[in-house]
Amino acid sequence: MIQTASSKLESTVLASPGGVQVELLNYGATLKSIKVPVGGQFVDVLLSYPADQDYLQDKVYLGATVGRYAGRIASGVAQVQGQSIQLVCNEQNTGHCLHGGSKGFVQQFWTVCAAPFSPGKPVQ
Repeated sequence: MIQTASSKLESTVLASPGGVQVELLNYGATLKSIKVPVGGQFVDVLLSYPADQDYLQDKVYLGATVGRYAGRIASGVAQVQGQSIQLVCNEQNTGHCLHGGSKGFVQQFWTVCAAPFSPGKPVQ
C-alpha cells in the first residue's frame, strides 16, 4: 500500500526472481532506476538524476508518477458534471494546469508498506 507520509526522502528497491530491480523514491512515487540483468551484470535502462536530492527540484517530471491526472488542462478549467471547475495553473509559460497541479502526486511524500504477494491478486 502507498499513502501520503512524512517529508523524509527515502528509496526502496523491489526485485523480481528473474533479476529485474526497480528503485522507487518516496517523493512523488518516482521511478529512480530500472536495472535488468545483461551478460551477468545489471544495466540501468532508466534516465535518472545522479542524486536522490535532485528529484526535489525536478521540473520535467523525470520518472514521476503524475496525477490525479496526466497532461495539460487548458487554462486550468475542467468540466465536471456540467460545471466548470477552475484548477490551479502551475505551468507558467502557458497558463495550463499540468500533471495534477501544484499539489499533484509528484509533489507528495509517500510510504511504501510491505504487502504479501499472491499471484493473480493486485498490489495495493
